[in-house]
Amino acid sequence: MGVRFGCQSWRLIPSQATRWKVVKKLHERVADKIEADPALLSVPLQNIQRWPANGHTAPHRLKQWQSLLVAAQASS
Repeated sequence: MGVRFGCQSWRLIPSQATRWKVVKKLHERVADKIEADPALLSVPLQNIQRWPANGHTAPHRLKQWQSLLVAAQASS
């Protein structure tokens, strides 16, 4: 699936409405991949464990994401 959007390619999408369609499609593809392989949730959880040691500026946000991801793992 390898979809990547760097800053340069994002600017090539002309309208806001089209950008939202692209974002929606990207989110759907991510959700489909996670639904097919719930073990993929371990990747962001590992990142969340590592980032505070690297000086992440918003650890409270990481805790929020961690809670969401753990709940998603429990429901799969």
